[in-house]
Amino acid sequence: MATNPNNIAGIYNYCDRWCERCNFTSRCAVYTNEEGLSPEEKDLTNKAFWDNIANSLANAVAQLQDIAAERGITIPDENDEATNEYMTNIQNKDREMEQHPLLQYSGQYMMEASEVLKNNEALQQKSDELKQLIELGAIDLNETKREVVQLHEYFEIVQWYLFQIKVKFIRALSSLGEPGDEASENDSNGSAKVALIAADRSIIAWQHIIQWLPAAQDDIIPLLGLLQKIRTLGEHRFPTARAFVRVGLDE
Repeated sequence: MATNPNNIAGIYNYCDRWCERCNFTSRCAVYTNEEGLSPEEKDLTNKAFWDNIANSLANAVAQLQDIAAERGITIPDENDEATNEYMTNIQNKDREMEQHPLLQYSGQYMMEASEVLKNNEALQQKSDELKQLIELGAIDLNETKREVVQLHEYFEIVQWYLFQIKVKFIRALSSLGEPGDEASENDSNGSAKVALIAADRSIIAWQHIIQWLPAAQDDIIPLLGLLQKIRTLGEHRFPTARAFVRVGLDE
């Protein structure tokens, strides 16, 4: 699949994984690979999902070992002293990175937005208002349907990007290498761009939700403040991220 001439090589590296809304699924090796999975294998809470992940990792390790053997490369044992030292350094780096303001604010947004979505009484209030207006014949049914569909769309956008902002910034920060390392810089910028786009779209969605649900603005305005901080910090830490051209998606 990776050598399919129709595929766009690497398009999946810097996408938001919202395949249902992507125009390039027919040219994506990852989508083609996942298309044949069962609903259970796509469900993060299902054992079949993790079994499939385990099998994929096992196959990847086996292929890596074969390539290493062909090229005469010795893969260190997992208990090798150098390997242990490397893993310790990685763990220390991860702990330090978790303290970065970008990840702190992204994590805070993730938690607070989750609570707003879970405890959103205003959404139910809006639904009740629409139902009453329909029963009274005060509004057109088609117009009401349009409002409900749009409101659902905005909530769907918020939910899709809820966890992705932090995840993509983690990758962006962890990919940073030494100054002048073009490969790591590109990977960081690509991941940061996805995170920034996720923040942009979340801000727009929340702004529209406030218009539909003004009663929820006291809960939503702090979330918008967090997203603005995240966006400002992200653009400061990765000043060239927005200019990064993602293969296929930005061309």
